[in-house]
Amino acid sequence: MAGRPFPTTPDGLTDAWLGAVTGAEGDWRLEPLTGGFWSRMVRAVAADGTSVVIKFPDTSDQARFVCGLFDFNRVELGFYRDLALDAPVRVPRPIHVAHDDDHTDYVLVMEDLSPLRTHDQRTGCPLDAAEQVVDALATLHARYLGDTDIGRLAWLHDADSALLADQVPVIVGGLSPQAFANLPDAPAAIVDAWPRVVESLPRLLQGLDPAGLTLVHGDVRLQNLFFDRDGVAFVDWQVVRHTHGAYDLAYFLTQSLATDDRRRHEGALIDRYLRRLDAAGAAAPSRPAFDDAYRASALYCAIYPIIAASNADAAANAEAMEIAARAFDAVLDLDALALI
Repeated sequence: MAGRPFPTTPDGLTDAWLGAVTGAEGDWRLEPLTGGFWSRMVRAVAADGTSVVIKFPDTSDQARFVCGLFDFNRVELGFYRDLALDAPVRVPRPIHVAHDDDHTDYVLVMEDLSPLRTHDQRTGCPLDAAEQVVDALATLHARYLGDTDIGRLAWLHDADSALLADQVPVIVGGLSPQAFANLPDAPAAIVDAWPRVVESLPRLLQGLDPAGLTLVHGDVRLQNLFFDRDGVAFVDWQVVRHTHGAYDLAYFLTQSLATDDRRRHEGALIDRYLRRLDAAGAAAPSRPAFDDAYRASALYCAIYPIIAASNADAAANAEAMEIAARAFDAVLDLDALALI
């Protein structure tokens, strides 16, 4: 176990350790999983059929640098330790969490959600599943609207915190030239305005209506969503933040719905979200204030496909190109460039 009292890579897993953590004895087999964000994941399956998902840090120098810079590990482990068991939406049940003092090395053992279905990010989210996500986001956000205690969690950052304000423009600005080289069809209006977008990132999410401030997942895209008839489960809580609820909704609608579907249903889905907040007894922000926050969030969240498109991997870029096209269409449809 590499000198630590817990395994830090899949190679460190043993039948004895898995049995002690889960209560399922016997032989275990490991199945590699893909899709982890700056992490490594495996599914462990016991002889009796018990299965869990186990998440470890990516040990590459780049991953350790990025996760340390943006506090990804500490945030996700804090969420699973402090909030997951009482979350108002479905999340993988944490079974075991262990980490070192600075959260560089960790192991997170979670419920296996593989019986649930997923939807393809490139194809886009169908309307019935999008309604499930919107309803779940309203439930999540309603729980923490006006919650003053949530801000006391040491690991939870505001979206306009100094950490993000200082580092995000530097990272995005550095990756943008390669990203746009990989996005030859990016609209000229986006390309021309992008340096000003990067400069505006520290202030885009400042001054949003405080009535909408809540706990947000921060990475609501189809790769992080699992569905069944009862609703949706959310995974990957590395970028959970305290900011306006419009952030989650804008990120999801502008990048996980096909552009034509978003254009047809965006207004109705926003109305649905606000009605759900009201039904949950939350003091929902006014529609004009929400629309302002939604536009700003849609522009801010366009940085994510830019980061993804800077990847040299052709398969990753094919997906990034599709998501970027949706995000850019939404920025132009919403006239969000007028905010910079």
